[in-house]
Amino acid sequence: MASINVSCVPRNPELLWLQAADEHRSYNISHDRSLTVEPRCRRGDGGLNRLMQDGVADEVVRYIRSVGFYELFQSYTCQLDHSLIIALAERWRPETNTFHFPIGEATVTLQDVQVIWGLPIQGPPVCSKWVTETRNVEYWKNLCQEYLGIYPEDDDLRKGRMKFNRLAGTITFEHWDPNDEERCQQMARRVILALISSQLFPDSNSYDVSLNYLPFLGDLSIILILTAFS
Repeated sequence: MASINVSCVPRNPELLWLQAADEHRSYNISHDRSLTVEPRCRRGDGGLNRLMQDGVADEVVRYIRSVGFYELFQSYTCQLDHSLIIALAERWRPETNTFHFPIGEATVTLQDVQVIWGLPIQGPPVCSKWVTETRNVEYWKNLCQEYLGIYPEDDDLRKGRMKFNRLAGTITFEHWDPNDEERCQQMARRVILALISSQLFPDSNSYDVSLNYLPFLGDLSIILILTAFS
């Protein structure tokens, strides 16, 4: 069988210039240099993964399933393959937004995301204005009280965003009453909002949750298709 010589070194170094020589792991890997320090993988979910692994009430899961986020909810509790994540990070090139493998370039498409997470894509898009500075703190507090059943402190809010660990900390099932329908819906909205903010549309720093999604979670009997905001 004929052997094929495969190399990870870019053919045109003038195109891939952001990861400077001797300053990035991908350069050392492509030049067969040994690596001594392993990067650390972490979850930017405020401990939500541990809370979900403890179990979510069936009454809440029923609402999560009804809005089409059940597969996304299930994937959240999966064990992360840190070695695979590191390997992908080492081969990511921001100049082309693709992974540079020995076999060629590859990237993640929207279809990949839809298939892996089982998101519903049929139906009209959900569109709305993005509200931030035009609302005061009391507006966001009242919105959280109405949809989530919590009244956050001033320190937990900033320009229409809530601290993720504050939201994650409210997802608890101590003294749970499965017959309290309003409470079940509020808890379902907390989980769904956390999934949207940490998986679908994460904040750049991964520590904040946008509250602009809350009005779309009012009627949990309608399947949500969060595809576009204007």
